[in-house]
Formats: sequence, C-alpha cells, structure tokens
Amino acid sequence: MESRYITPVVTIFDDKGRVDIEQNIRVYDSLKGKVSGFVTMGSTGEFFALNMQSSKTLIDLCSRYPKEEMRVYAGASRLDVQESVELANYAYEKGIDGVMIISPYYFPLDDEGVFRFYSTIAAVTGLVAAGCNVVIFSTGLGTPTGNPIVPVLKISTNSAIAERLSDIIDYDCGPIIDGVPLPTISKGLFERVIETASGDYQVQADRLEQFDFLLWKRSLDL
Repeated sequence: MESRYITPVVTIFDDKGRVDIEQNIRVYDSLKGKVSGFVTMGSTGEFFALNMQSSKTLIDLCSRYPKEEMRVYAGASRLDVQESVELANYAYEKGIDGVMIISPYYFPLDDEGVFRFYSTIAAVTGLVAAGCNVVIFSTGLGTPTGNPIVPVLKISTNSAIAERLSDIIDYDCGPIIDGVPLPTISKGLFERVIETASGDYQVQADRLEQFDFLLWKRSLDL
C-alpha cells in the first residue's frame, strides 16, 4: 500500500472576518507536489467557530480548485449532528473526496453516544469519514467491492468461497465451521487488520482497483 500524506490547512480570513478566497488558494497552491492531499476545516476550532455559510464557502472553493494529483477532504464536524450530516452531504454533492468527522468532544459521550453519532453520519451520507479506518466486509458469495478512500478487507464465511475466489478474499473465516477455535480465527483476522492498517498488506480490492461507491441504505441499521 502506497503511503499518503494528508495535511490539514489553516483558513485565511480578510480584515472583515470573511473567508479570503485568494489567500486560501495561495495556501492550497503551496502544497502541490509536496503532499497527497489536504483537509479544509481540519483544525480543532473550526467545527464550532465557523458558521454553516462560511463552511460551505470553503467547500465550494475546494470543489472548484484544480487539485491535480491531490485529494481534497473537508472537515464536516459540528456541535449538532444534523448540521454534520448536512455539511457532509453538501461536500459529497460538490465532489469532495471525503470528509473528516470528530465527535463533539466538548460534551462527554458514552460508547453508545459515540456509536450513534458516527452511525447517523455514515448512514445518511454514504461517505467513509476520513481517518484511520479499515472496513471489514464479510461475504458468503464473494462480493467484489472496495472503497476509494479506505481499504476494504473482505472475509469469507466459508472456505469454498475463499478457495474459489482467492483473488477477491483477504481472509478465510470458514475453518470455524470445521471446528477451528474462534479465538484462533479471531487472532488471525486481528493480525491481518493490523497488517492492513500498517501498510504491510494490500487488500485485494485495492490491488484490483475496485474503488466502488454506493449508497446502500439511508438508515441506522448498517
């Protein structure tokens, strides 16, 4: 897996506190040939300090920017989850490569609250939030799917599929049916995830360039 370097960029404002289009473009231009991409609104303060209109102005600017080989992401975090959904959808409609979303950490959330926050955004927008993500996709039929942003690690539910479609499947969980202990299979899968996240293993979907994008459903039961 090829290493990529994505950097957050500062937001430049004019003397009246408005987004300075020209100066922000100069910042983007300075990154060409040096990084793989950048994240607008990627700092720790913009998600609550910028109003929705200013945030959309930056997304509009990035969507029109001639990025060439770079990828462009947008921070879509807000204190209100519905505003996050709206901003993420707006970025998607404008053709942004992906979004970065963090939970509203000024308010403590339990595990269930964090899950609901991200599930809502993922279910509605159909975007994979930018970050350290590895998708584990279980299949009994050998569905050949991947993602343009994060690696999709496909695991088979039976060994017959893993053998017949070895060019698609990344890990075989079928031996559980034959009596191999679950902890043994789980440990092997965990190690494969670590290898993938570390860049030591390239998932089959990336190798085959199966960079799919599809809104499966608009609900929380993913």
